[in-house]
This record gives sequence, C-alpha cells and structure tokens, in this order.
Amino acid sequence: RGFKQPGDMRGKPVRFGVTTDTTMGSRALAEALGAKATLVTYDGLPEACLAAARGDVDAVVNIFGTVYKQVNALQGKLVPFLIVGGDRMPALPDTPTAKESGLKLEDAAFTLRHVIVGPPNLPKDVQQILTSAIDKAVHDPEFTAEMKKAWGHISKELN
Repeated sequence: RGFKQPGDMRGKPVRFGVTTDTTMGSRALAEALGAKATLVTYDGLPEACLAAARGDVDAVVNIFGTVYKQVNALQGKLVPFLIVGGDRMPALPDTPTAKESGLKLEDAAFTLRHVIVGPPNLPKDVQQILTSAIDKAVHDPEFTAEMKKAWGHISKELN
C-alpha cells in the first residue's frame, strides 16, 4: 500500500502482522495512528516479517533487536519507519520516534513484560521466598553490571 511514514496510515485500512505478544501494542499503535487496523496473527516474528516483505501485511511491530535482524535478513524488503518507544537509535538514525511523529502512546503497551507463575496452591511463604530472591538478584550491583555489559555487546552488534 506504499506506507512510507506513520502519517500515511491515518484513516486508512492497515494490516498489522502480529504474534501473540504484539497484539496489544499493535492495536494501541493503530489507534494512535488513526488507522483502521486488521490484525493478522502469525506463529512467530519471522513469518510476520516475511508476510510484510511479500505485501501480505502492511506493518509489523516488535522489539528492536529481533526486528532489526529480520530487516537485515530480508535485504531491503522491510524498511523501519517508526521507533515506537524511547529515543532514536544509532542503528536507525533516520527513523523518527513516535514522540517526534506526534503520537501519544503509552510506553507500557510496548514494553516486554515477563511474568513468573506457579501453581495455584503455591504456599505464601514459598511465594515470598521466591519474590525476595528475585528482587535481591535484580538489584544486585554485580548482576546489574553484567546485564549492562551484555546490553553493550548486543548494542554494538546491532549498530
């Protein structure tokens, strides 16, 4: 359909390729864009990106690292045209952010959230032990330093 920038979608039907974890974010983005969304579900991001490259869907929304690998793999058949959350990225210096494009989006709809679950009869004391251990781990300075180091390696690889 030739969408080159987010504003091109306003008032138009847009087919979003989604996976189970991107449905809400894609719907929120479509609403912010003023697009008439149709969500087409795929088993995974590679399938959704291939669908976009073929023209079966108009857009795919997913986390940067994963989408960026697909953009590179499909050699110009996918073009990033909007960074949904946060600031511009060094790997995509010409790609505007949602904020720059005047879109009002809740970052929460585009943040990966992981949930740890257990059986319904998990004793409260066990639940408290697990919660405490996880909290302690994610606030440990050594763990935090390692995660920042890992992210630095990933960022360099993507740039």
